[in-house]
Amino acid sequence: MSSRSNQNLHEVEKDFFSKFRNRVTNSEKLDDLRRCFTTSVAELLGTLLEEDISLNGDDVSFRPEEKDHYWVNDEIRSTPRFAEVLQNPEVRQIVKKAAQTAYHRYLHLKKHPEKTELKIRN
Repeated sequence: MSSRSNQNLHEVEKDFFSKFRNRVTNSEKLDDLRRCFTTSVAELLGTLLEEDISLNGDDVSFRPEEKDHYWVNDEIRSTPRFAEVLQNPEVRQIVKKAAQTAYHRYLHLKKHPEKTELKIRN
């Protein structure tokens, strides 16, 4: 991770959560929530690595059944550029917090499926 990214991690986190919370709030189905999580983590990593990153649900995914509610595949974890960033405890905490936020939305969607149905019909 570049020194610029280290110096601005707090700003990156603030910007990340501003966009992420909006996306999560607008997610109406679990598939939307999963896509939102993967896309957002890709953007976070891209910002930290200062390059465009493309990930899919096989690389990084929201998984409500997991302890931390997310999963990163071994290939991504072992890729040097990703490993360096993902081993940073502050970055791991940001991703974990994002997964927790998505998990709360997941529980809400699960509790109130009728609201999702109403949005789809209208």
